[in-house]
Amino acid sequence: MTPYEAQQRKDTIRAAEMYGWQFVCGLTDEQFASACNGCGPESWPDEWRARLDKWLSTFGPAFDGHDCRFTFDNDGSREKFDYANDELEKNCLLLANLKYAWYNPLRYFARNRARLIAKACRNFGWQAWKDAFAKKQTKENT
Repeated sequence: MTPYEAQQRKDTIRAAEMYGWQFVCGLTDEQFASACNGCGPESWPDEWRARLDKWLSTFGPAFDGHDCRFTFDNDGSREKFDYANDELEKNCLLLANLKYAWYNPLRYFARNRARLIAKACRNFGWQAWKDAFAKKQTKENT
């Protein structure tokens, strides 16, 4: 992601008034771009994340915010992990509501998908959180 693309994504996050937008928009474009790797943990192959990104494109800005939490707001604690995942769920629900009108059945399909995404992150993301914290510690100590 280029700095220009990062700025565009941050503008989208701000315009949607997503939860945590102040935190995300407080990052430099370079920081933001370095954190965002798409849907799924960094340990997954790029091809898998690219496919998930396409399938879950409605939620891309929420994934960006989540990636920024993992990279820059990670203290290794369970409390911050839970906060990042709660914020992800709220943002995915918000994006589903913004994309689809209340009378569109796809809204409720997207909202269910949002809850599933958050549940998967809560249940399977702890190791990725710890890995991101270790990476952050390594960078700070060098």
